Amino acid sequence: MNERLKKPMSEMTNFGLKSIASYLLAFVLPLAPVLGAVAVLVVIDYFTGVAAAKKRGEAFISRRSRDSVYKFGGYVGVLVSATVLDAQYGIGFTAAAAMFINISEFLSILENAQTITGANFRVWFDRIVPKSLANLFRRSRNAKRD
Repeated sequence: MNERLKKPMSEMTNFGLKSIASYLLAFVLPLAPVLGAVAVLVVIDYFTGVAAAKKRGEAFISRRSRDSVYKFGGYVGVLVSATVLDAQYGIGFTAAAAMFINISEFLSILENAQTITGANFRVWFDRIVPKSLANLFRRSRNAKRD
C-alpha cells in the first residue's frame, strides 16, 4: 500500500474509534453518580456478605467474589440500557432501574447485618416502606434465591 494512503487511513480509524468512544461516554457519564452509589452498595454488600458467611461458618469461596463483580457488570448493563431507553422514550427507566437496584442491594445488606448481629432489621424496614413495595421486593428476593 502507498505510504501516503496509510497515514490518512490510520487517522480515519482513530477518528472512528474516538467517535464511538465519545458516543458511549455520552450515555455512561451522566450515570456516574448512580454507578457510584451502586458500586458503594455492592462493595458494602460484599463485605457484609463475607462477614455473614464467616458468622455462619462457611468457607470463603473466590467464586462468590467473582459473582459480585459480575453482578456489578450486570447492573451497569441494565443502567446503560435504561439510559438508552430514556433517550428514546423519555419515560424514566434509569430512575426506576436505579431505585430497584439500590433497594435490592440495601435489602441484601440488611439481611447480612441481621445474620451478623442477630438483630431483626426487617421489622424496621417493614415499618418504613409501604407494604405493597415491601412485598414486591420480598418476592423479587425469593425468586432470585430459587
